[in-house]
Amino acid sequence: MSVLPVEGARKEPVKANLKAALSLRGGEKREVYPSLCCTLTEGEKSPPKSVGEAFPAIDDYRNFDDSLIFECEVEIVCVVWDDFPSLSAPETQPILARDFANLLESQDFADFILHAGGVRIKAHKVVLDARSPVFTRMLQRNTKEAQENYVNIEGAEPEVVAEALRYMYSGHALALRDMTQGLLAFADRYDLRELKNQCEVELARRLTVDNAITFVILAVVNSCHVCRLHKAAFVSGDGHYSVE
Repeated sequence: MSVLPVEGARKEPVKANLKAALSLRGGEKREVYPSLCCTLTEGEKSPPKSVGEAFPAIDDYRNFDDSLIFECEVEIVCVVWDDFPSLSAPETQPILARDFANLLESQDFADFILHAGGVRIKAHKVVLDARSPVFTRMLQRNTKEAQENYVNIEGAEPEVVAEALRYMYSGHALALRDMTQGLLAFADRYDLRELKNQCEVELARRLTVDNAITFVILAVVNSCHVCRLHKAAFVSGDGHYSVE
């Protein structure tokens, strides 16, 4: 035997629990085969099952006056969604970014200091550790920085460090266009790959004949492999440069 799901408006596959039994006179019920769970689309049949072993022996069969009741049960398993407002990632993400940006702004519970250009900028070890593999290594227990809760960022403007921290907390660098080169250097030093990629794209958008050589040097210094290849092709005249 095999069972088909009930036809209806549903077109996607449904999960079904299939059961079958013989009801004999006297109240006895014999299971035809163990309960079977399968996934069926409209018009699709479940695997065929033999029911011969479930029938009573010939002598017992006569005692029931040739009367047997064959019962089939199909239980459709489905999920019913209540009409609640959807909490999608795009709606939740800005709230999370805002809260972390506020944490950086308030400096509540800050336990680490970044020193750049004579300015002390407070931050949180847990965020630095989560966002940068370089800070993760730096903040190991036996390091000087971890013991002193302090690091000196040499060669970086305090505005750039503050903007890089904003990105590490919120995922957004609002001054990316104004600080592209500085942020690129910081991102390369502290292995902030997404920020580095955004900086490369921004530099590529500004590429001209006049600044191409400068940008190639910048790309080489900061290990921008993809960006460097595109700029090198532009400088050599191998083809027209464009940003996809």
